Amino acid sequence: MLSGWNREPAQVDFMPHLIEENRARNGACDNVGWLAADATTMELPPDSQDIVFSNWLLMYLSNGEVAKLAADALQWVCRYRASTVP
Repeated sequence: MLSGWNREPAQVDFMPHLIEENRARNGACDNVGWLAADATTMELPPDSQDIVFSNWLLMYLSNGEVAKLAADALQWVCRYRASTVP
């Protein structure tokens, strides 16, 4: 599980009931942040994330949305840590 590797992972889903379901299953991970949001319009500070992982999201987006999300994710990922992961 990535919650042990990341400092403060954020689990994001645009469906609040899925956030609650995931929180019920993984609530013991006290460093996880739970956020109901749309990843395509979400704003996070630059260099604030260790990793960005997407499961299923990209296949539902237009090419433009994928490009914007990829550009945003590259800004969110901490450059120092990203460059040192083998």
